[in-house]
Amino acid sequence: MGQSQSSRRSKAEEEQFKLQNTTQAKSPKVTGPVSKLEPKFKVPPHLREMMKAPAGRLYVAPTDDYVFLKYTKAASDICDALQKLVVTFNEMKALYEAGKSIKNNMLLFRIDLEEVYRHYDILLRESAYKVDNLVQYRKDMACKGFTDLLFLRFSYEKLLDERAPQFDEVKKMIDKQIVYSTELLDHSQSSRRSKAEEEQFKLQNTTQASPPKVTGAVSKPEPKFKVPRHLKEMMKAPAGRLHVASTDDYVFLKYSKAASDICDALQRLVVTVNKLKALHEAGKCIKNKMLLFRLVLDEVYRHYDSFLRESAYKVDHLVQFRKDMACKGFRDLLFFKFCCEKLLDERAPQIDEVQKMIDKQIVYSTDLLDHVVKSFDRQNRLRYVK
Repeated sequence: MGQSQSSRRSKAEEEQFKLQNTTQAKSPKVTGPVSKLEPKFKVPPHLREMMKAPAGRLYVAPTDDYVFLKYTKAASDICDALQKLVVTFNEMKALYEAGKSIKNNMLLFRIDLEEVYRHYDILLRESAYKVDNLVQYRKDMACKGFTDLLFLRFSYEKLLDERAPQFDEVKKMIDKQIVYSTELLDHSQSSRRSKAEEEQFKLQNTTQASPPKVTGAVSKPEPKFKVPRHLKEMMKAPAGRLHVASTDDYVFLKYSKAASDICDALQRLVVTVNKLKALHEAGKCIKNKMLLFRLVLDEVYRHYDSFLRESAYKVDHLVQFRKDMACKGFRDLLFFKFCCEKLLDERAPQIDEVQKMIDKQIVYSTDLLDHVVKSFDRQNRLRYVK
């Protein structure tokens, strides 16, 4: 008992032992406000999985130009979106050097950056198709650029802080993106399969490509037009159900830009159909123009989709009214997409019918954009509408 009591530390020894271990036991005292640990950059799991997935795992027929065109267009769109990003960046830098606010340009920079991201995403998804034997090589090239782009998205707000923006660092990252995208586009344009390669590729995939034998002419019943369930649910969902702060200009900018982009995409559709009509009247092949027409039509669809999704935010008290206007146009667009291939059959294209449907779309989109302009002009927020 005495031995156990004598082995016990005295008060003085305990104090000395405590002082010796302060470095391990206590963190250093902070006199000012405690700063949070900065988040570290990580590639999200779903994007990591998409990048790791093997390219060329889905068969595509050698005659299917649409898949190849969509694939190369995504590579081209990355370059075009980066050029827009460069313009926005240069304008922002010029404003800062002139001593003006760069807040609005920061919003535009963010939207342009999202556009580059979207085109990278499309290219990586389209890489699932075996467009040629080098699709995996190009996917690896794209993954490097995409990873760097994700880091730019992660860090640009800190780098472009309005108090002390690091323009040189951002410019270096954009220049690196341009190098990646240019190399990718050059490779995709120079690597299209030759006729001999197509024939060989076709032979290698006969088991997948050959349809079942049919002894007689069996006519399939024509499919009926139906709005897909997920789009029906999106259109039925009430608008303005999510609160948005009155100072949050980014949501407003995306909303108004989507309305403007619908009109712009429809103008490109008009140009494409006019060229298609001219080629047909000249007795030339319209196959390539048909592919471009489908791509531009998909672009109109995408902007309608963006507008309807952004309508979830209560940008003002008329958001439901405008969503109802957009739903009419979107429903007609879905029907247009459904029947455009039949209307533009190469043997006897009904171009006049297509033009009537486009004219109807222009009326819908113009009315929608006019309503956005008039509504937000009263709120002194018109500066965000193109």
